[in-house]
Parts: sequence; structure tokens; C-alpha cells
Amino acid sequence: MLWGLLAILLNSCQKTPKITHALRTITAQERAICRDGGCPEFSVSFPFFEGDTTTATRLNQQISSWFIAALFLGDDNAPTASDIGEALDQYLLLARDYQSEFTPRNSYRGQLNAGLSYQNKYLLSLFLSIELNPVLHPNKSRGAYLNFDQITGRLIPLQELVSNTQGLSDVIRVVSQQRAYGAALSAKDATNQISVWQINQSLGFDADGLAMVTTNKDPRQNLRLDDQIIQLPWAQITPFLNPQYFR
Repeated sequence: MLWGLLAILLNSCQKTPKITHALRTITAQERAICRDGGCPEFSVSFPFFEGDTTTATRLNQQISSWFIAALFLGDDNAPTASDIGEALDQYLLLARDYQSEFTPRNSYRGQLNAGLSYQNKYLLSLFLSIELNPVLHPNKSRGAYLNFDQITGRLIPLQELVSNTQGLSDVIRVVSQQRAYGAALSAKDATNQISVWQINQSLGFDADGLAMVTTNKDPRQNLRLDDQIIQLPWAQITPFLNPQYFR
């Protein structure tokens, strides 16, 4: 009995760490490399976490990694930057080499944004977006979600958040008949789609429930168009979620 009470007491002590966040914005114009002009219009905006050292550090590192990877998406050379500001400087240095060749219509500009989309005592979801000039980067604008353990700051894979993959797949298949896909997904395709969303970090949560980023393509040109968000309300998805993160 004593050991049982002690176990309960220890478990109850695992409280959500005290962390806060503030939105930070870095623009090209304020970087030293751009003081003499010649830089594109570019900005990055992201939450910076403070408080519990371990959790905040992990969250900030994950956000930095995503931004650095996004800035150099498709680049043959691996980025060497250690933080977002340094990565932006490296990106701007490359962009300046091409700036003089652009016309007003296809000027080099863009923004990367990250924001808190959902938070409870156990889970924190961030929505991240890349918005670049589609004339220059028709396949580079996209959205993504990152889901974190609020207590440890660990990035949570989708399979940990979903307790009933088949059940959620069935819901997605029904929704596909009504909205985003124009044609019904088979049960196998719906299950595969969850794997695709996991790989591409395209599934997260907001105040309304489950949010899924889907990519539209123009079949005539095989070009990627704007991403769309499919929304599934909490009442529809809660039975299929892991109660460890949704209590």
C-alpha cells in the first residue's frame, strides 16, 4: 500500500514545466549583410521559448532545425548555420548574387513563419509555413506541423498521438469523399495517406481539432498549387487519439 501511494505521488509530481514564449521576427533589412542594400525582401517569424532550460532548449532547437532546412531546401550543399539568424545570413548572401537579374514581377522575396496552433498540459503543436514567390519557387511553398511533448520538449511522432490508426483512416476516407480529394480514397490509400502526412509533418492540431495539410497539383502541368487545410473536429477524432496527450 505504501509503495502504491508513493508511485502515485511520484507520477503526480511530473508537472508541466514552466515555459513561456515570445514571438521573434528577423528581417533581411536589419541584418548587417544588407545594410548597404541589395538584399531581397525576406523575413522569418517564430516563437522563442524560455523558462525550463531543457524543455525550452529542445523546442528552440527543433524550430531552428526546421527553419534552416526550409531555407536550404533543394540545395546540394548542407547548411552550416547553427541558428536561424546565421542561416538567414547565408541564404541572403546567395540571394544577393541573383537579385540584380530579377524584374519587379519575379523579385526575390518571401517569409517563413512559425506559430503556436494548439497547446494543452501535455501537447504543443506548431504550424510552420514557407511563403516564397511562386514564379521562382513553384514547388517550395508549403505548410507543416510539429508536435511536441509539453513536459520534455521531445518531438512526438504521429504514431504516438494516434491510438487507433485504422479508425482515423476510416474517418479520413469519409472526409475525402466530401471535400479535398474530389474522389474517395480507398481504405488502403487512407492509411497510406497518414504515413505520408507523418513523413511530411503535415498533421497537427488547433482549437477546432485535427488539421491536415494537403497539397493540390495542376494535373495539366504537374505543378504544385497552394496547400489546403482539411479540418476534422475534436468530436470526430478524440476516440482515435492517445489519451496520454489528450486528457
